[in-house]
Amino acid sequence: MLTNNSEQIITTINLNMFYREFTFDKNDFRASDGNKVELADNVIWLDDLLILIQIKERNHADAKTDQEKWFQNKVLKKAKNQVKNSLKFLKEEQHIYISNPLGQTFDLKTADIRKVHNLIIYHLNEAPTSSVSAVKMYRCTDGTFIHVIESRDYSNLCRYLITPADMDDYLSFRERFLLSAAEMYIPEQYIFAHFFKNPEDLTICPAFLESLEEICSQIDEERSEISMFDFIDHLNSTLKVANPEYRVIVRELAKLSRAGLSCFKERLLKLLNKEPVDFPVSLLRFVSVRSGCGFVFMKLRRDQEVHWMNALRNLTEQFKYKHRLERCLGVIMHPDDDRMIDVNWAYIERPWLFAPILERQLEYELGL
Repeated sequence: MLTNNSEQIITTINLNMFYREFTFDKNDFRASDGNKVELADNVIWLDDLLILIQIKERNHADAKTDQEKWFQNKVLKKAKNQVKNSLKFLKEEQHIYISNPLGQTFDLKTADIRKVHNLIIYHLNEAPTSSVSAVKMYRCTDGTFIHVIESRDYSNLCRYLITPADMDDYLSFRERFLLSAAEMYIPEQYIFAHFFKNPEDLTICPAFLESLEEICSQIDEERSEISMFDFIDHLNSTLKVANPEYRVIVRELAKLSRAGLSCFKERLLKLLNKEPVDFPVSLLRFVSVRSGCGFVFMKLRRDQEVHWMNALRNLTEQFKYKHRLERCLGVIMHPDDDRMIDVNWAYIERPWLFAPILERQLEYELGL
């Protein structure tokens, strides 16, 4: 289907926010009745998280129509119905094939989706009227909640939330907050400030808005420290052919919150500056509280390269067992003769089960 300028802009924003692997902009599929339909203008699919986005643009031809009338017809009627159709497709269709900008095609129906955010993003070529800007949500008669967000607000959210995990948390907070503040005019800037200051308490506090500039400045300072785009691009170029676990590695990184990304990068940089060691190795490790995935980092000398795979898998398995995790990602580095660093990965995903051998290793580690 044809895309308008706003759809292309939102796709670009989502690529920067959610990575190319998890942003889907080719969402036409053949329905069970034989008709070709579109799931949504843009789809974000990250593991068990799904974000369905409908985009409406008020172009120059629409300018002849009253803005509020356009908003009612295009946003609160047409886009709302499209969202409801998307949810119907998810419920009724046996297969929904969608593609990302990397040319990778997947059947969405194979996913175990546990959380869905519905978004309508609208773009105006003029300032919104007070009645239009006051609309931040739509609640369907069946209880379905739909976020309504102006395109410039959405762009700013993606700039300052930084990680997909933060956007997921923000949309969940935004839904709870707007439902609690029904019939009140709340600017997006306030919702954003409230989310950063005290997301657990939904009580409105005007002072939060006064902190907005400080919050944005702090995030701008942190951005370079936690941004993973260069690192993800490195994975794209080096791992997707050589390592079949490429996609799940990127997935676990994308699921980290800003605090989790900070922990990951901090340990990665420590590892880069750490001298290669012999066995036994000292490890850098942490568990992401949000995603429940463990991370293990280690570095070996090049002359021990023959041992790296066994060492990495064993130490990753031990850490996973110790913390009773279902998923754990191990990272190992070893320098070569040209002062370059080789990076290899091991990813283990399986339910935690009691294992006598690992139990004895854990007892030995604890000195029992």
